Amino acid sequence: MRTKNTALLTGLFISAVMLTACSTSPQTISVSGQSGYDSGISTSGEGTVKVVPDMAEITFSVYSEGADAKTVKDKNSEDNNRVIDFLKSEGFSDESISTLNLGMNPVYDYSSGSQIVKGYEMETEIKVSDIELSKLGDIIDASVDNGINSIQSIDYFVSDYDARYSEALKLAVDDARAKAETLAEAGGVEIGDVTVISEYGADTSAKYVNGLTNYSAKSAAAAEDMSAAPGSAMIMPGQLEIKANVSMSFEVKMP
Repeated sequence: MRTKNTALLTGLFISAVMLTACSTSPQTISVSGQSGYDSGISTSGEGTVKVVPDMAEITFSVYSEGADAKTVKDKNSEDNNRVIDFLKSEGFSDESISTLNLGMNPVYDYSSGSQIVKGYEMETEIKVSDIELSKLGDIIDASVDNGINSIQSIDYFVSDYDARYSEALKLAVDDARAKAETLAEAGGVEIGDVTVISEYGADTSAKYVNGLTNYSAKSAAAAEDMSAAPGSAMIMPGQLEIKANVSMSFEVKMP
């Protein structure tokens, strides 16, 4: 009997090596134990759900330049305040608007072979969060009209991230179980109950966490149909991938 069990375990180990070598994605498959339900198979699984984002965050800036520092500062402050007033008029709260960087630097002229100050430049960065994706194009256009002249980045988020992540987790569990069943079948045994299941490597960068300040039930549907108004910026967010990873161990029913 010991010889038979050893042969089975050897076959399972060889199958594990072959499956791991043929897979194009990271996975862990191992076999341990000698007889009865003391043996086990451990696998890993990954699940991916693709989602159209419905919320956005944008970072843009007001850039000003002029002959003297005070003129530049006054111009930059005027444009910056006009942008913030516009955003507040659109319903954005103070918590959704933040100033990231503010700086002024001299502008030099080197044409004469020496360093001569010919003016000054100033830039103020503003980050706006809690933007419904269906309104993003209009917000960008109107912000430019009100003084924004540089856009640094646009980040997308999913307001129902937790529900979508749960879907990905279920897919990851199915993936891990399917690998275990394939390995067990190759070795001529069956998997038993789950003994260990662990989640790891979760990436929550797409999760919308700032509260649904400007979110409405219509925004998710609107994100699916991004037909921009005439003259407004066309925003194409594509899809975000929400991934989940699990590791699982199963009992093995051996003769």
